[in-house]
Amino acid sequence: MKRGEFSFRRLLPDTQRVAPEILRGDAATLWAAGRRGRGATVLVIDTGAPMWRRPLARKPSVHPDLEGALRVADCRSFVPHEPENFDFNGHGTAVCGIIAARDNRFGIVGYAPECEIVCFKAADRTGHGESAWLRAALDAAAELRPDAVSISLGMPNGTHILVKPLRRLRELGVAVFAGAGNNGPDAKMSALARMDGVVSVGALGKDGEIAPFSSGGRAADELFPGEGIYTTWLRGGYAEVTGTSFATPAAAAMEALMRGGRDETMEEKA
Repeated sequence: MKRGEFSFRRLLPDTQRVAPEILRGDAATLWAAGRRGRGATVLVIDTGAPMWRRPLARKPSVHPDLEGALRVADCRSFVPHEPENFDFNGHGTAVCGIIAARDNRFGIVGYAPECEIVCFKAADRTGHGESAWLRAALDAAAELRPDAVSISLGMPNGTHILVKPLRRLRELGVAVFAGAGNNGPDAKMSALARMDGVVSVGALGKDGEIAPFSSGGRAADELFPGEGIYTTWLRGGYAEVTGTSFATPAAAAMEALMRGGRDETMEEKA
């Protein structure tokens, strides 16, 4: 894995998987209490929504593991040269699966499988984003008023224009999570992750220790698994991904679990 980048490898779906990092973590405790994210909304600001258009189809297809989770009508693109909010990169689709993949007997189960997600596109198919696009997405987030915002985009400069929208979200009680970056423990966390009102998220490796690529090491506000994470990918596929980009949605999903209502049926089963 190159410094500053995330990694992935494509996988074929089989029977449904519930990630061990979910089963042995705090999410399992909240699940047992009937909390699976019902009524909560997570906004994903990334490379677009987990959708694509099939030939001759009248409407876009949504990743099967995210049907019922994605509020398609609320998804938007802030990338001028990619007005459709489809994810052509894969990064945003992977993030969505970690948060909200449904408990539907196939694929995977996300941390908050009963929450809803909305996708704002602020990076193009190459993964490139501009601070102005993110600013526009954050301004729109204040109108949407989600419970949590997951941002796994690197912003090396230009973050001064994000101060006001981040302050507004904080005033509204919206929790904003951003990835620390993948440049190693001796490097500073990403500029966005260091901003006031943002919860910085670092990555844990498979051994439960801080991942060697996670920027800032223990300086991150929160730490979640970010190595070898099995999740959704483009056009209904699945992949294994690594990076603080994929620890961040876990943190946002945990916020959704805590803010969402109880599912009494699940509580009785537990």
